[in-house]
Order: sequence, then C-alpha cells, then structure tokens
Amino acid sequence: MATPILVSQASSTSSSTSIGYWHSNKMHGKGVFCFNTGIYIEGTFISDFVHGPAAIYYPDQSFIEGVFTKGKLAGRALLYDSVQELWFIQDYKKDNEIVREGKGKPSYSGIIFL
Repeated sequence: MATPILVSQASSTSSSTSIGYWHSNKMHGKGVFCFNTGIYIEGTFISDFVHGPAAIYYPDQSFIEGVFTKGKLAGRALLYDSVQELWFIQDYKKDNEIVREGKGKPSYSGIIFL
C-alpha cells in the first residue's frame, strides 16, 4: 500500500518537489510533481512514471491534459497554448507519435475531456 507523504524533496540537486503518495521510494498514487522550472504534473503515478489521467501545467498557463502510459501520452490529449490562445486536440499512439491533430475550442469537464 502506498504511504501518504505531504512533501518530499525528490532530488537535492534538482530542487524538484513532489506532493502525494510514495511506495518503495517512488511516487505511487495520486500526486503532484513540481519541477524547479515552474512546470508541474498533476495526476496518478506508478513507480515514478505518470500513468493514467494527468495534466501538465506550464508557467505561461499553457497545459496538456490526457491519459499517460508509463510517462508517455497515449490516446487523445487536449493542449492549450496560452501564448497563441489556441486549443488543440491530438491523438497519440506509441512513442508519443501524433496521429491526428485538430484546432478549436473543445468543451470538457474535469481532467479528461470527451
């Protein structure tokens, strides 16, 4: 069973911070991983990999929401580019290869859109 932990310094050299659950010294369960660059990932982790529904947020307020498999996007993802104010829906397959892309403003609720 995953052990709850409030804040853990992931690495003394990277100054990254994580909030969530850990198992065997690895993020495991729901949590947030914050990079020292201001980028953070919120979602489910398995053995330090983001796995399942998750979102990546950037300092400029751009974001990606989708389903991840072992740290890679798998299936449909919603991307918002705050600089250009553009929305994208992309379908990913093995090795993050984009197989389809569209532009527009989708409607969705929660972390994963339909």
